[in-house]
Amino acid sequence: MSELNAEQAENHRPGLELALLDNRATAVLASNQYLALLDSVDSKGSSEMAQLQSLDPHTPMFAQFKEKTGQIVLANTFVVPKERTDAFLALFRKQAEFMKAQPGFVSLRMHQGTAGSQLLLNVAVWESTEALAAALSNPEFQRVAAEFPDDVVSYPHIFEEIAA
Repeated sequence: MSELNAEQAENHRPGLELALLDNRATAVLASNQYLALLDSVDSKGSSEMAQLQSLDPHTPMFAQFKEKTGQIVLANTFVVPKERTDAFLALFRKQAEFMKAQPGFVSLRMHQGTAGSQLLLNVAVWESTEALAAALSNPEFQRVAAEFPDDVVSYPHIFEEIAA
């Protein structure tokens, strides 16, 4: 993973914080939690995780978790070597089954680039950034995410709907 630039470092906060906002507990996934997830090393000492890259270097996903939102879309583009596509999709389906059972999950769709592209795009709808953060910080999600190979690159970004 590349080093954080100055703006990313400023938005970089350790740990999982629970804040009481509007009389309800809101889980906020901070950058060290997710970076640790994606950079973790399994008990045998080998790296077995997808690489996480910012789609928008001016607004890293970690900064997006600070925003209290309504419904959001997580668009996650994966670069998957052709020989790993079937194995990746099997792991993704396993992860998707877990996510579908999480509070705040609305829907998801996986798309594949055309003409032999190595790109896969997951479009997931969540009730809020807080719901997504809570799901991503769940140890079961982290366990499944740790199974993705390190030669897969992930470009996640959170979006809100705007008027067309």
